[in-house]
Amino acid sequence: MTHSSSSENKPGFFERLLGKSGPQSEAKPAPEAPKSWWQKLKGGLQRSSAALGQGISDLLTKKRLDAETLQDFEDVLIRADLGMPVTQRIITALQREKFDKDVDTRDIEAVLHREITQSLEPVAQPL
Repeated sequence: MTHSSSSENKPGFFERLLGKSGPQSEAKPAPEAPKSWWQKLKGGLQRSSAALGQGISDLLTKKRLDAETLQDFEDVLIRADLGMPVTQRIITALQREKFDKDVDTRDIEAVLHREITQSLEPVAQPL
């Protein structure tokens, strides 16, 4: 499937969601060079971002947010390592605002952006 190879050049889900942009491609270090902490973190976030973005796209083929779709969406969030408190916060917001309504990716991204930002702001520390 060509989708996975073309997604390597696109910004990840979290980059699009949070409005972060940066270089689209970076030179990879030589295989013998150990990865820094930052490189490991970035790689992990990119994998989570890709899994979450693909999971949301796959779920929104129905266009209506029902109980089954919410359960599937909860599974996607957990697999993307968002943790139970943030996952529950997002699912609760979706139930309150979008349950049994027609939705698209932008609707879901808006709720995700708001809830993830609200979860991270209290613990944000400058590097």
